[in-house]
Amino acid sequence: QEQPGVVPRRWFAGKDHAHFMKMYESDFSRKRGLFSKHDLDEVHEEYLRDRELRDRRLEEEKWRVVFSLDQILADEKYRKIRLAAGDRALYESMFKMEPRKYISRPKFLTTLRLVYGFELANLNSVSNNDMLDKLNK
Repeated sequence: QEQPGVVPRRWFAGKDHAHFMKMYESDFSRKRGLFSKHDLDEVHEEYLRDRELRDRRLEEEKWRVVFSLDQILADEKYRKIRLAAGDRALYESMFKMEPRKYISRPKFLTTLRLVYGFELANLNSVSNNDMLDKLNK
């Protein structure tokens, strides 16, 4: 059952693809023509402002988390863990677990548990809830 405005996903090859792209571009041009240049420029500026604000917030959050993690690592139990610049440093361990720009929360917690012995997400013992609360912030 098709819904209005929802296009089912299809695969096109060769001549069908060329026809689809021509129709798609025509439809896009028609829809773009419904808006004035001023409206499009205004929406684009709003998008850029929102993106800049989001990037600034992410950067602030990143540093807040790094400083929080640094305070956690100041504990005598974790004092030997380095944040970066070493084969067993936290940054390198995270990159080995998830070789991307960002690491998912489950992989982050798993790395802390397996590599560094944090009492997190244990299957056969009680987790350290205070540490989990700190890491969940």
